[in-house]
Amino acid sequence: MQHNGELLKQLMKEKNYTQSELARALNTQVVTVYRLLTKQSFTSDYLWKLGEILNVNLFSILGQTHPVKTPTPKEIELENQVMDMQKEIAIYKELLRR
Repeated sequence: MQHNGELLKQLMKEKNYTQSELARALNTQVVTVYRLLTKQSFTSDYLWKLGEILNVNLFSILGQTHPVKTPTPKEIELENQVMDMQKEIAIYKELLRR
């Protein structure tokens, strides 16, 4: 999975930004941009600033590349049924031991 620094490198290349240009736009030093390029993750403040500078929605990009799996109602129902069956099996096993 691509970390945020790698994503930033890719976007800088696509948007033709050098580290110096990005540092000026962020009102920071080049060494700060260099550190960003090696980071696994950024604060939301940096994601917002970088998105504005590069004219991209970094939150959306990261949301698409790091999706959160939310179970459907049917999956929840099936998981509950499995748990109920596991409880029944445990009861039957206990009865068989007697």
